[in-house]
Amino acid sequence: MNRTPNRTAALARCYAAFLLSGMGSLMVGSLLPYLRAAYDLDYGFSGLLLSAQPVGNLIATLLAGVLPLYLGRRRSVLLLTVWMPVAYLLFSTASLPVLLLAACFCTGLARGGGANFCNVSVSTLAGENPGALNLLHGAFALGALSAPFLLIGSERLTGSFRPGVFVMLAFALLQFALYCRASRDPLPEPARDGLRGADYSFLRSVNFWVSGLILLFYISAEYAITGWLVTYMKDSGVFTAAMSQMMSSLLWVDILLGRLLVASLSRRLSQNQLLLMGGAGFFAFFLVVFHAVSPVPAAIGIAGLGFFMAGIYPTTFSCVSRELAGNDLAASMLIMLGSIGGIAAPALIGQIAARVGIVGGMRTVIVLTSVTFVLILLRVLLFRRKRKPD
Repeated sequence: MNRTPNRTAALARCYAAFLLSGMGSLMVGSLLPYLRAAYDLDYGFSGLLLSAQPVGNLIATLLAGVLPLYLGRRRSVLLLTVWMPVAYLLFSTASLPVLLLAACFCTGLARGGGANFCNVSVSTLAGENPGALNLLHGAFALGALSAPFLLIGSERLTGSFRPGVFVMLAFALLQFALYCRASRDPLPEPARDGLRGADYSFLRSVNFWVSGLILLFYISAEYAITGWLVTYMKDSGVFTAAMSQMMSSLLWVDILLGRLLVASLSRRLSQNQLLLMGGAGFFAFFLVVFHAVSPVPAAIGIAGLGFFMAGIYPTTFSCVSRELAGNDLAASMLIMLGSIGGIAAPALIGQIAARVGIVGGMRTVIVLTSVTFVLILLRVLLFRRKRKPD
């Protein structure tokens, strides 16, 4: 494990910035029912809103891998993360639906730029320690579960969701301030030789590509679930509007608890064992959620879903920590693979829902969770002798 000066403070800044990133990024799904009512949006346009974030995420991920080779890591992260405050300024003042698209796109830019920076930083500082990355993504989950409470509290106190959006604007400014400080942490800067000087050795790694495919389908399912869950639970009649918002928080509470547990278990179980448990539970509990027709089984399914999906993303990242350490381009490519699925899945579900209803749209997620589990099984077969992490 690397022992750079101020390592603990550097990690803490990454965790705090990622917590606020989770709040700002995942608030979009909780905002969707309010935006649909305020702007009279249909399912099709709502799906485009959800897909605008991963489009921004994809572009930011590409830029985050290339810009440090020209501008350095410090300037690059600030150039990309400044868009979260811009997004919430648009959410709070937008008068046209097209501005909502721009706002969702901006949240994606900030999320992608921050994710690349934090994943590279923690991978470099913590080495092959899945616990550190699980704590990072646990901080993201903590922020995500807080977002619905901010909106619910805003509506109950003021009768409108908009004050909650203004509070999130203040948090977004705080997040940018954290990145301003984190960008000066004592991490090695990449050589500014452009793409010619980049390290491309990760492209020859089978481990990198199998892990990338896992992320492709996992992120497709995650974005579909987190983006559409509140709307699905409300429109299918399983929960009231207020309780549907609470289900989003329940999901992220269990994601947080799951990531903390995985961080603890990572010292005793191998990466493959952690992935197998996560993939199997992810698939099984989504089936429970999808087939639930009353609140109790739906809530049990959502709790189990969050708990088992919790460790898939950070554990998959830890599987390729050697390829990612100090390599912004490798981290960018890995995140980009996930972003492709995150773009397509929410929009596809929105289009299907516009034609056959939200239940038909969410049926797509069954396919995504099953493919994720199959790819995890493939990785276990290919790397079944891999030892436990140090």
